[in-house]
Amino acid sequence: MKAKRINLVENLKGLLAAFDSLAIQKNIELKFENNFNSESCWIDRDKLEKIINNLLSNAFKFTSQGGKVIVGVGEISSDGKQFAEIKISDTGSGIAEDKIDKIFDRFFQVDDSSHRSYGGSGIGLALVKEFVDLHKWKISVESEEGEGTEFKIQIPMWEDYLNEDEKVYDESAGTVSYSGTNKSEPELSIHKTNIKQKVRLDENSKNKPLLLIVDDSEDVRKYLCSLLEDDYKISLAENGEEGIKV
Repeated sequence: MKAKRINLVENLKGLLAAFDSLAIQKNIELKFENNFNSESCWIDRDKLEKIINNLLSNAFKFTSQGGKVIVGVGEISSDGKQFAEIKISDTGSGIAEDKIDKIFDRFFQVDDSSHRSYGGSGIGLALVKEFVDLHKWKISVESEEGEGTEFKIQIPMWEDYLNEDEKVYDESAGTVSYSGTNKSEPELSIHKTNIKQKVRLDENSKNKPLLLIVDDSEDVRKYLCSLLEDDYKISLAENGEEGIKV
């Protein structure tokens, strides 16, 4: 991880802008509430983008027409220390109480019939949790079936919560910028790569079965690879056509 001092409010505004067309398409009110008095925090901007995009995508996925998605940012004090707090809430279908403590588990999906039609791999929130842990942040969730869900992320604001080798001192660190924000369904950030497949081999890999992972998200590919590389030789492809070539 490489964190820079970035303007949290401006970056959040930029991330929300990518969902404007989806909000209009689904007739969902998208609102931003700013109660944050500071300007910058130590954040890996790429990871922040993936965290917020994933949580917002979930909020829109489970919120019906006429509902609301609200993103708020403010400051709180806990144990004598200051935190920036991001809240992402929706008026969607909510999560059953007995499932809340499982939603960050790998591949877990809410499996009742009211949610099954939304699909998904069950990887998104596990990725969010890993990125939050990587930052040394905190994430929590409150939800009630039929009433909606709220995620809270707490970001330390003191200078030395990260090690020096986790920071990048770059005065040009700015805000998130977007092009082509008319997409109807924002996704995890997808980094297009050339068709160069990476087969992970080691000295003991000869007897391992070969596994091909095909997914259009680089983050999902890397995540699955990290889970499975001890037991398999792994080849990666970002779409079906590349998978066939491999």
